[in-house]
Amino acid sequence: MRISVFGLLFVSLSLIALSCEGSGENPAMAVPKTAGTPGAGPVSAAESAQKAESARRMLLVRGNQWVNGIPGFGANGFFALKGEYQLLPRAENEAGNNGAGDFFVYLTKESLYFSADWQIRQQNRALQQNRTLQRSGEDGFLAAVTIDDGRGSSWIAVFLFPLGIEETGLGADAFDQLIRAWTGRFLYFYSLSRTIGELSLPAIVEF
Repeated sequence: MRISVFGLLFVSLSLIALSCEGSGENPAMAVPKTAGTPGAGPVSAAESAQKAESARRMLLVRGNQWVNGIPGFGANGFFALKGEYQLLPRAENEAGNNGAGDFFVYLTKESLYFSADWQIRQQNRALQQNRTLQRSGEDGFLAAVTIDDGRGSSWIAVFLFPLGIEETGLGADAFDQLIRAWTGRFLYFYSLSRTIGELSLPAIVEF
């Protein structure tokens, strides 16, 4: 028995209509369904934007000046590369709203002596690969991190917060992230320099 092409087409359309009627869908208004979680794209974009807005940055406002003397070590003539950084974004009650920097970094290859006033900072295990010490004094809150440059020698970066770490709007975790991020960026730029004269402090660091 032969079945005409038109007959097969009629049967097929009838089955589709019955299927849509049973599911409560209108064949003319049916929308193709896609895999994945509905709205996943817009939510991810919003989360990314929120994360970008909440990210903090340190901006080098004055820097790459070779100076004699590092705060926190008494009267000394240690040779260091100095930089003045500003924290962004900043709240209205944070330090530095007058356009000045929030903290300073002194980078040196000198062998510094750390007295008993310096204590090992252990808040973040990620910092244990680079020995980090801290102390508070007349100069403000200081942190010093020893950085292995991968070339058989090491540097010491001394961070100075003149108003104290609490007054900069940074918690302990954020401060550890700041040190780790700055150290990573410094090592990156250091790897590109062939001589100390070409060395520069990181201009922008996100943490």
